Amino acid sequence: MSATPSSAEKKRSFRDLTKENVEFVDGKACCNIGGGGQVKRCRYYQEKYEPGNMVRHFRSRHVQIAKEKGFFREDAEAPEERPPRPPKKIQVAINRQIVSSACARLVTVNNLPLSAIDWPAMQDILKPLADAMHAESFSTYNTRCLLNSAAERIRGKMADEMRGKLICIKIDGASRHGRHIIGINAQFRPREGGDIVIRTLGMVEVREKQTGKFLKSKILEILAKYEIGVERIFCVTCDNGANMLATVRELRKEFEIILNGQASDNEDDEADEQTAWTILRSVLPEFQESVNLVRCGVHTLQLAVNDVTKRHDQHIRRVSEVAKHCRKVVYAHNFEQRPLPPLPPRTRWGGIYDMLSNFAKDKDFYVDMGSRFEELDLTDSWSFIHDYLETFEPVYYCTKNMQMHHVGLSDLVMAWLDAAYKVSMVESSLAKELYQALDSRLQMLKKCLPLKAALFLDPRFHYLDSSLFKDDEKAELRKFIRDTSTRIAALSSVADETPQSAEPKPNPRDGFQAYLCGMFGGQPTTSKAGGKLILDEQILSLDATLQQPHTIDVWEFWQSRKSSHPELYQVASLIFSVPSNQVSVERAFSALRLVLADQRTSLGEETLEIILILKLNVQLFNEVLVELTSDVEDE
Repeated sequence: MSATPSSAEKKRSFRDLTKENVEFVDGKACCNIGGGGQVKRCRYYQEKYEPGNMVRHFRSRHVQIAKEKGFFREDAEAPEERPPRPPKKIQVAINRQIVSSACARLVTVNNLPLSAIDWPAMQDILKPLADAMHAESFSTYNTRCLLNSAAERIRGKMADEMRGKLICIKIDGASRHGRHIIGINAQFRPREGGDIVIRTLGMVEVREKQTGKFLKSKILEILAKYEIGVERIFCVTCDNGANMLATVRELRKEFEIILNGQASDNEDDEADEQTAWTILRSVLPEFQESVNLVRCGVHTLQLAVNDVTKRHDQHIRRVSEVAKHCRKVVYAHNFEQRPLPPLPPRTRWGGIYDMLSNFAKDKDFYVDMGSRFEELDLTDSWSFIHDYLETFEPVYYCTKNMQMHHVGLSDLVMAWLDAAYKVSMVESSLAKELYQALDSRLQMLKKCLPLKAALFLDPRFHYLDSSLFKDDEKAELRKFIRDTSTRIAALSSVADETPQSAEPKPNPRDGFQAYLCGMFGGQPTTSKAGGKLILDEQILSLDATLQQPHTIDVWEFWQSRKSSHPELYQVASLIFSVPSNQVSVERAFSALRLVLADQRTSLGEETLEIILILKLNVQLFNEVLVELTSDVEDE
């Protein structure tokens, strides 16, 4: 006869049964009553194991399995499982336009993958909204169609903005996850004046070696989407990389082909292209350099700095090593209340300045650390750190200011000279080296014809009795300005803008004026109606302009001459719109890092281009979203 189990044995076996259905993970008691199968979604756990509470969880949340495993007394009935509570009905003010726009922004501005719209959790939100509105479902496919339409409409809007204008473009390249991207921005001033407009035209993936010819073809391919031919490119701003400089040379060759009348492969495709070719052949036969190269001012300034820092690399390396040592675990408690010294990126000299500045601001702390730990000792570097910060501070803040907003070419030179002047006031051998490097690099920049033209049009540099330009340089710049004015006038007439004022009619008094000039010397002056000077007189008047303070806004100066010097004003508007750096393209590459994140490396080339066009022209994107979704709503 078997013995009846005692109450202690029953209790102990019940504990064992509970423990068999619990899994201990990282010290936590996790519900495992279903063995990870039927109830694998159960997330109940206890920080401290309590069998009684665990049994109550089994009985309330896993009723059927708990009954089968004996967690209920035989004479007790298991409670019925509660049916899921039906969702409450709510009223919200929403329509298809709002939801469609939100989906489009999620996958562009907010960097979610396109597939996110079809995620089950996302559909749990979107499907009830679509059903309530009796609308077509919101899906990845529909969102992709909306993005394609938005990109096409944005391109149309930008083409309208730039129609009939000479355009300044900026190009640069970057790589991400083994994919090579070309970025292209356009910069121009609106016809009515106002602030500079910067548009991202495209960021296209390059799968072949970036030779000049290949990059040229990709750039022209992008520009063709905006109805921009090579004849409308006034200048290209790029860095000093060999591939980018070769690209500009190839674009220049392309323009020379157009001028020589040689047909391209798609000569008969577009009637508008034929019209442009006819105009160019007739009005620009003497143009030698249609596509002007402008080297990035910020990059050139960095090269001037590198000319000096590479001679003192051993000091910078030593300080960088200390910055790395500070990140060791053994020193972690010393930096709980203070920031670690930044590690400078190899491609940005400003990072070196930030690192040295960090050490200088907390010198007492680092001197104390160096006295206790040999690998942190900077005794031999403090003098260099002081000299470096004092010498490079003007250049550091000059670079920062140029990266904040548009800086015209003459403003670039003024900022450069201001930094060089401040460097010259520092008494150290390092300052002398930097001043020489700045002067040498500036002379290279000043070989750029658009930059020389900007100085020629800027009364802070070119004024009465100024010795900046020699006579042959003045003649070259006057010709450049006349040719540029001719190009502007030709494009303006094609775009049906306000025609240029007519040439002055003969005046019976002009003969007498010529007679007086014959007696006393000089050339007769012919002015247009209303006191406006003809273009040549407008250009010659620059030599008689009084010098202006270095603090003036040169664009405001030219706006005041809009009526008296109309043709020259248009040239000045173009010249002072030329970008002196490619910072806006580099910022676009920052967006590229977000779009081509680790989870989105398989984006197709076309999809990548569309997303970047929308994300980087967000103001226009918001406008066309309203237009497109309103059209759908009206249907």
